[in-house]
Amino acid sequence: MAVCAEALQQGMVSFRQYDLRMYEPDGCGRVFVPAGQGGRFWFTGAGASLAWADSEKHVLSEVPARSLTCRAEGSDTPVAYRCWELPDGAAYVVLCPAEGETPFLRSSDTDRFPPLFCMEGGRACEAVFLAGRLWTPQVQTQLGVFLENAVMSMQTGAMIPCTGVYTSGPCVLKAGTVLDVSNTALTLGLRGFDAAGLVCLEGRTRIELPHDFLGTVSYRVGSWKWPDDAPNLAERDLSYFIRVITPEERASNPWRGKVWYSYGTSISDIGQGDEIGNNGHSGKWPLYFDAVSDMKRCNGAIGSGGIRDDAKHGGNVKKNLLQTPYDCDLVTLEVIPNDDAAEMAHVGTIEDTAGTTICGAFRQCCEYITRRTRAKFVVLFLGCATTDRLNQYAPIQPMQPRALAYRETVRRLTQIAECYGVPVIDAQKEAANWWHNHRGILMRDQIHLNYLGGEVFGRYLWKKIRAMDPYPRFPDITEE
Repeated sequence: MAVCAEALQQGMVSFRQYDLRMYEPDGCGRVFVPAGQGGRFWFTGAGASLAWADSEKHVLSEVPARSLTCRAEGSDTPVAYRCWELPDGAAYVVLCPAEGETPFLRSSDTDRFPPLFCMEGGRACEAVFLAGRLWTPQVQTQLGVFLENAVMSMQTGAMIPCTGVYTSGPCVLKAGTVLDVSNTALTLGLRGFDAAGLVCLEGRTRIELPHDFLGTVSYRVGSWKWPDDAPNLAERDLSYFIRVITPEERASNPWRGKVWYSYGTSISDIGQGDEIGNNGHSGKWPLYFDAVSDMKRCNGAIGSGGIRDDAKHGGNVKKNLLQTPYDCDLVTLEVIPNDDAAEMAHVGTIEDTAGTTICGAFRQCCEYITRRTRAKFVVLFLGCATTDRLNQYAPIQPMQPRALAYRETVRRLTQIAECYGVPVIDAQKEAANWWHNHRGILMRDQIHLNYLGGEVFGRYLWKKIRAMDPYPRFPDITEE
């Protein structure tokens, strides 16, 4: 079966082959080929001239092409071809072949993989340069047999008895692509070829490709570290947990190599490597950040913890936060659960400065992080709990008093955050109804996320935070 087809597309090189016999020449012998999404066009035909046209087929200009030559495997004869990058606004590629000549035309999204002609069995044939090798039809056939046998072996379970193994179809992944399934029940395998030769990997939780790769990706299913948090999904659907990180995504990630302090309740409390955190292992969404953000995470979240001094936890999360060092890049605070927001006397007002109310304690957090560190401070209102706190599921009731009190608390804390220039991610507002309508597969109880919920929430939060820029690095200018 095909695994993670949508995700793997991110790391694939796309080609489009044009059969010029499908296009009728006009009275001047010109062939108009729709340009589609553009990109680079590779073509042969020494006598052919090229131009581009607008949507009305007005030929606007001829285009100079970059001439390239290579020496194909099995032949001493250099092969000439030309590369042309489509200008903006072009709707058609216009070819005018020389008499008796049928040019070969293909488009691609990269200039690293030109289509070629080469010699095989004493005759000219089309080949493609992929993964550092020239793939003639004969070699492609041999590769297909190899991959087909590998797929059949994996799907019949011959490699790993009594264990589910699922394999993709043949795909191309660019050098620098990362495949990650860390902190899940999955392990990955690769079978195929790259510039260094045969690739055969098994049992990996993270793979970074040093070369362009052509072959199959497989995953096998083992055991979840915390079985109570296992997602209620069929094994064939666990491909959702394969994180495909393209080289372009890694290069443009503004948080790569940064230091992150994560504070909050049990919804966020998890140690490195899916280990027990400061008071439990319920937090699952930070595991997604660990896999894709390339940040160093310091866990300051505490199960059953909070920020209000007068609560039974004594404001232990705030005490942790007030020890955050100056030299860090990102601080997140998941807040409100465990601070008795249902009692408005505990919430307080935005003018409060004492830690005995939620508003006062939150102001102390904002004061410290914005004045005593150089970090970007982001506040998270996750609100995963239902209205029933008796460890049973309950339908969400947006107009129930407890829910209204929660929203009023969010409103007041958001006002405070705005005064300090602190961004807020209000997931409870954006996704509460959707979340609780799917709580049966996303949550392990009335409050906590399972592995699937953590993956979904992690992707949601990472998209938000990745769009933010870290503050520039300055020396410590705080007062002693």
